[in-house]
Amino acid sequence: MDKYKSGFTVEVIDGECSVWDMEWLFDKENSAENKLVFMGYDANLYPAPNFSTWKEGKWKQKQIDAALRRARDFEGEVWLDDVRIK
Repeated sequence: MDKYKSGFTVEVIDGECSVWDMEWLFDKENSAENKLVFMGYDANLYPAPNFSTWKEGKWKQKQIDAALRRARDFEGEVWLDDVRIK
């Protein structure tokens, strides 16, 4: 689990202002040996809306792709907020 504690960042699309970057922080309380949970925050570490409420599109898919790359070696479930992506 130590490998994932740093979380990951997803940078904005098309080089927009970095204030729109997403920070995905490891959620120690809800993670387990077979489950990784990352909670979303904006660049100022203000909690983002639950991932289940995000509009479908390139930006949402970019979050999923980044999380799956980050957790590519993890054998269990992977969650972004309240959505299981693996």
